[in-house]
Amino acid sequence: MADRTPDRRRLKHSLTPELRLARQATTFGLISVTAAAILGLTSVFFKALDSSAAFTLWTVPVALTLFVVGVLSAVMGRIAELREKNKRAEREWNERVVPLLRLPVRDGRLPRLRELTDVELGTTPTRYTAGNMDEYVPRTLADEKLRVTLTCTQAPFPFVLLYGDSKAGKSRTMAEAARRQWPAAPVIVPRNGEAAATLAGIEPPLILETSPALVWLDDLTAADLDYLTTAVLDSWSHRAIVVGTMTTMRYRDTLRTGSEVGTAARTALHRAVVHELPFELSEDERSAAQRAYPQEKLSHRDETPVSIGETLVGGDELARKLRAGRDDCPPGQAVARAAVDVRRAGLSRPISEDELKHLFPLYLRHVNSGIAPTADQFTSGLTWAATPVASQVAILRQVRTARWEVLDYVVEAEAGEHSHTERPIPGFLWPELLAMTAVSDAFGLARAAESAGQLDFARDAMRQAQQHPPSASMASSFLGTLLEKQNDVIGAKTAYQQAIDSGDTYWAPAAAYDLGNLLAKEGDVTGAKIAYQQTIDSGQTF
Repeated sequence: MADRTPDRRRLKHSLTPELRLARQATTFGLISVTAAAILGLTSVFFKALDSSAAFTLWTVPVALTLFVVGVLSAVMGRIAELREKNKRAEREWNERVVPLLRLPVRDGRLPRLRELTDVELGTTPTRYTAGNMDEYVPRTLADEKLRVTLTCTQAPFPFVLLYGDSKAGKSRTMAEAARRQWPAAPVIVPRNGEAAATLAGIEPPLILETSPALVWLDDLTAADLDYLTTAVLDSWSHRAIVVGTMTTMRYRDTLRTGSEVGTAARTALHRAVVHELPFELSEDERSAAQRAYPQEKLSHRDETPVSIGETLVGGDELARKLRAGRDDCPPGQAVARAAVDVRRAGLSRPISEDELKHLFPLYLRHVNSGIAPTADQFTSGLTWAATPVASQVAILRQVRTARWEVLDYVVEAEAGEHSHTERPIPGFLWPELLAMTAVSDAFGLARAAESAGQLDFARDAMRQAQQHPPSASMASSFLGTLLEKQNDVIGAKTAYQQAIDSGDTYWAPAAAYDLGNLLAKEGDVTGAKIAYQQTIDSGQTF
């Protein structure tokens, strides 16, 4: 009894005034009804003993009054209590859901597609955006293919993926196709693949409408796709069309890798209805674009194809600005490249100003060791990186207070997508990045490091990702694969078993399968059979 008292006290103090009042009204009502019953029974008893007893004349109306008042008080208190509990449950549900959404619920409901701007759906704002002059240039083949794919009107609904080079116009093209078919569809915009997976199983469900909703996943990474397991996509397919965009480089890297670490991402891609958006405009598209944007030059640039998106954001000009920063503004190049490399290293969220400040001295030393990394130099560098070029687009864009987002075209240019000359991610970044970020970021860092061949860092990052509940089972499975590559058989077995013990519907049988393979290589036939049987019993295939 003594152990429970503090819990009861905490529960009492956690009640809202409204809920406490409602409970008091219910209690008062029950007491009144009980008193009325006692008074009524007493009156009947004395009436039976002495029919002329005087007090029975007033006990009956008093008892009736107490009974009526008690019932009304109890009912009203109970109704108020239920209403307040529902409000609390709604608040708690919102507290779980809102952090997972990039676009939150509006006025108690999901936003409709026709209510959302292109920027909210992932397009980069340009000088044409503010004046609502960003006319859409039709992409004939992609528009028609997407329209046909999105006409599905009954479950199971598809996972639709559009990939293309950075600034080919993927986000805008997908938005236009979806608006034509589903303008009134409710839209869920998760922060990333992890959030999409969590939202798929949340109770009560985020989507209750009978018509399909849209789950909007712009600029997908391999780490995002790892979360979109068969179970997650099956869950969404009964309620929503999942639409996503992805750069060509990421798409091909995900499919090309022979690593077991990429199996889940490849499975998600194989499940998707995939369309490619060409970077270069056709002659008809270029003519339409020139009519819509007469001030822009949309012809070939030195025999190199150009896209409408690249032209409107001034992508080539921004890439040149960054490369020239070593001479024009060394602190600016240091800030910009820190932001670019963090994104390339798997941190998909906007980078904080404090994180940029932490990396600034390391990058400035490589750009120009003669400049001291002072606060003033950092400020001037950040200002340079955030200053727009003629297109009114900058290398860095502030998206929230003290949070910065780097233009994806610049990221891909530094990775060699446009010039075919990749600038390596400096070795000093990996440990610094893992030390300064949260465990919720670790899985994305690990995936990028594994892809870059940084297996030691990937291993350490996966171990941190195990501490993050939404990615723990997946990280354990991947960690086993990484340790097996590094010939740490005991560690690999332990990691696989951790994933198996998690009971996850996808990653537990996946780890059992990998463990079976490992045991078979060692000649442990009995152990391999047991592990394989766990995979067979799950019904999953790998």
